[in-house]
Amino acid sequence: MEKIDVNMYCDNRYCPERSVHFGKRKRFDKAKSEFDRQTVKKEKIVEWTNEFLKACGLEICPDENIVYTENIQLDNFTKNIQKKYPKITSEKDIIWMKFTNEKYLGVVACSNDINFDIPSNESEYDKPEKIVDGKIKSWTFNTSGIIIHSLHQEWDTSYFLLFPLIGLSDDEEGKKMRHRIETGVGNYLISKGVPILDFYSHRL
Repeated sequence: MEKIDVNMYCDNRYCPERSVHFGKRKRFDKAKSEFDRQTVKKEKIVEWTNEFLKACGLEICPDENIVYTENIQLDNFTKNIQKKYPKITSEKDIIWMKFTNEKYLGVVACSNDINFDIPSNESEYDKPEKIVDGKIKSWTFNTSGIIIHSLHQEWDTSYFLLFPLIGLSDDEEGKKMRHRIETGVGNYLISKGVPILDFYSHRL
């Protein structure tokens, strides 16, 4: 196998527009173009993700990456992630991915905030969650949920993919590396032809 240029994938943080609120359309438009492409099987996505993590010098767990939600309580699972993966130095040291009912990869994310949030209608896209001194600090629904809803898709809540980042240091450098790996994994999957509906999320 050809050597993976890890830094090349981790360094590409290009995003033409961060927001999906108040008429911003570039991330919606990119999602539509990704939606026109052929989906890739989750097993192949697992293989390529582990390929990249291994190139980063991390330990991989290839038999534990597909997590079915039938027998877990998601909030408890995310809160106790270190009990399941005791080798990670922080509960946030994970990469996770979720898919739509039509098998599209919706987002590549890091940290222990696994969720299937989605608005029920377009009027909720710009609904604030927290306002401080007249400024919006957070939104009720996350970007990936808004984008998925705009494509008339729904999350497949029966499973998600999870990759523990085993080998990161428990300090600020480890935190930076976590986010770099998130960026790198997303970009590596893109290079392999995987459509990602929330295309830029891993670069922010």
